[in-house]
Amino acid sequence: MLLGTLLVVGASAATPIIDTAPYTTLTKTCPNGKLYHVAAPNSAPLDVVHVFGSAYDRGVAQGCLMSSTILDFIDNYLPAYYRSEVYSIPVSTLPQWLQDVIVPLLPYAADKAPEVFDLALSYVEETQRPFNEAGANKLYDEMNGIAEGTCAQAVAHGRRCNATELAYTIKKTNMLPDLIRMQCSMLGAWGGASAGGSLVQLRSLDAGSLGVNHSYLVVQHPEGDSRPFASLSFPGFVGVVTGFSPAVALSEKVNDVAGGPKPAGSYEGRSTSFVIRDMVELSATKEAAHAIALGASRTWGVWLGVGDFASQRMLVIEYSQAAAPATDEHSTPKLTGQPMIDSVVYVDKHPQPSTGDLSMPTALQALRATPGSIDSAAVAALGDQTHSGDVHIAVYDFNPDAPRVLLALGTVDVNGTYSGPGGRYAWAAPYLRFDQKALWAEPKP
Repeated sequence: MLLGTLLVVGASAATPIIDTAPYTTLTKTCPNGKLYHVAAPNSAPLDVVHVFGSAYDRGVAQGCLMSSTILDFIDNYLPAYYRSEVYSIPVSTLPQWLQDVIVPLLPYAADKAPEVFDLALSYVEETQRPFNEAGANKLYDEMNGIAEGTCAQAVAHGRRCNATELAYTIKKTNMLPDLIRMQCSMLGAWGGASAGGSLVQLRSLDAGSLGVNHSYLVVQHPEGDSRPFASLSFPGFVGVVTGFSPAVALSEKVNDVAGGPKPAGSYEGRSTSFVIRDMVELSATKEAAHAIALGASRTWGVWLGVGDFASQRMLVIEYSQAAAPATDEHSTPKLTGQPMIDSVVYVDKHPQPSTGDLSMPTALQALRATPGSIDSAAVAALGDQTHSGDVHIAVYDFNPDAPRVLLALGTVDVNGTYSGPGGRYAWAAPYLRFDQKALWAEPKP
């Protein structure tokens, strides 16, 4: 057995879980920032970025530490991603005048995909800007800082870089989660279902190839007495799709409706990934996170799962433009069409109500039959049975004495596929285990 590696036997395969400490190296520092590199055996490498100070300071630090990754993502990865995903743009949700511009370009998608995405993302960014700029966490300051830190490093190494242009590109790129919808899954288990009674929570991200091979963990240490928080994210992103703090953790999936129309929505509001960031960064409890969702200018329908240390429970929010009601293990099944499991709340990756694929409830019922058997290792092993989580997976362990987070990363090959040499879905990958207390206690450089 490899040093630091635990093999956990699931229903159909062993799931490696690797403690990251023996494989972590400090590789770079900048004012207000530190960069660690995790190179664990048989796992995709992962950069861990710690940034400190004001929103702008943290942005500059992230740009300084990750300049080459950010520019590679924008200049090389995104054009290829746009070509592969151009037909995934929900064109019908855009205004008619923009549809009239985009539709004639679609037959030439191989060449025009970046232009199509730029048109759509520009519209979304400009429409949402008043709502996004109004947030207390100054995300536009942070994005401007990322651009300036990135360009400062690029210019120092002889590369041309315009910070104003890059900042606008970053702002548009941050709109991708509102434009391209994600099929994902989530669960929370506690009480008699979980080991020791504490909450264990799953967030699986099924999003095609968005950000694959470019993911990194950003640990934010805001100035003053603000609570630190972290997100498993993509270069230049300040919104959160997968995030946690010493108080709460978030799960998310798009709210597709089986056999019916999606919930009504519009782009007139705050970007959903920015609302999720608000919930992670500013909430002390799941109730406080729910209040943020209720008070937000909401855009499109998603499911949100919020767990907290205070209650050791998770609630599910059916978030939409019209409303954001919270549900529990008793009321969620009425919406999902799947079996109720005591002390377990879950939503699988399919459109809801989901009655065709019972792989998730079947696996959970088998675990629940033995009291206290749903721990972080058992949740990590679920991916092999549900095949949910292509881009990445997070398992949050809310043990108050030893809080941990497990992260699994998907990888794609040179052709952008998970199935070729060098490619692997996150659900088939080893998990990297981080000590949350150590993440929050990282000293400023």
